[in-house]
Amino acid sequence: MMATEGADSRLSRPSGSLRAGLVLLAVVLGAALAPAGTLAADGARPRRLIDADLRFAAEMAGQGLWREALFRWERVLKDRPEDARLLNNIAVAYEALGDFAKAGDAYARAAKLSGDKQVVSNWALFKKTHEVAPAAPSSTPSGTNP
Repeated sequence: MMATEGADSRLSRPSGSLRAGLVLLAVVLGAALAPAGTLAADGARPRRLIDADLRFAAEMAGQGLWREALFRWERVLKDRPEDARLLNNIAVAYEALGDFAKAGDAYARAAKLSGDKQVVSNWALFKKTHEVAPAAPSSTPSGTNP
């Protein structure tokens, strides 16, 4: 027996509220059925997710999408707070975005954590490139209040 076109259409397209309920159910079920071990006991993310973030961040940086790269690197930093190369990448991203204060902090922290020649070299180059000019002499004679 064949269904009519109108009946077929009604069966295949749920109403707006039913659709919203189905989406909510899918989200809840998806969360409940998430594979065990998505987070380690200590709250760290699995290595495969960290590696995926690192690969994606490198790809975004290569395309000049520094905010996206920075977002991914900072997410990984939560799992690897002592990773000097990661901090170096974060510093490069901040520098590319023009946030030199945060870049300097990240470079300094990376250099302090690592003896890696590239990391130390990047910190030295940053300091040389972004030197703060000495303050101009005061126009007020010493010993007087303005």
